Amino acid sequence: MIKLSLLTIALFSSISIQAAYVIKMPLEQKLGGHMQDNSIAFVGGIGSGSTPPVTPEPEPKPEVKPERKLVATLNFSTVSGETNIFTADQQNGFVLQTSTFVLKGALKHDQNYYITNNGNECKYNADVCTMNMNCVYSKSGLTGAYTILSISPSQAKACLNVVTNHFTGTKSLSNVTIYDNPKTE
Repeated sequence: MIKLSLLTIALFSSISIQAAYVIKMPLEQKLGGHMQDNSIAFVGGIGSGSTPPVTPEPEPKPEVKPERKLVATLNFSTVSGETNIFTADQQNGFVLQTSTFVLKGALKHDQNYYITNNGNECKYNADVCTMNMNCVYSKSGLTGAYTILSISPSQAKACLNVVTNHFTGTKSLSNVTIYDNPKTE
């Protein structure tokens, strides 16, 4: 009898025991939770499937265009006794034979600059040097830091109009604009 009552007690106690753990399910925002909507998917089960969660695509960020700054506007004309043309102060020059600008002062070395006097821009690469020491162009009377901007003469024809005076044979280059970035449409 004692065995039967112990067996009965053991049987009833095992039926009334509950689990000692709790399942907590994350909730999506539309149900008051913190997870993004459509981010939870239940996969599997008998005869049932699930669609993968839909992850919202990030909004595209607008492309930031570089700010374009005018570096200089220069006019070059013939100087007596010179084969090249210079600005009025004779500190900036344009070598006609090679379509090279020689500009007083240092721009950023190895940066591209965009130059025109007719609306079509050409890309020139800057080479900063010290006049009469390590510049590819030298002229006595010029000293200090200079920037050499060079491209081929055939490329320069597309963006620069060198004007020749038919009576005197002198050449000039007017309203040359130099920018640090290209035009953006």
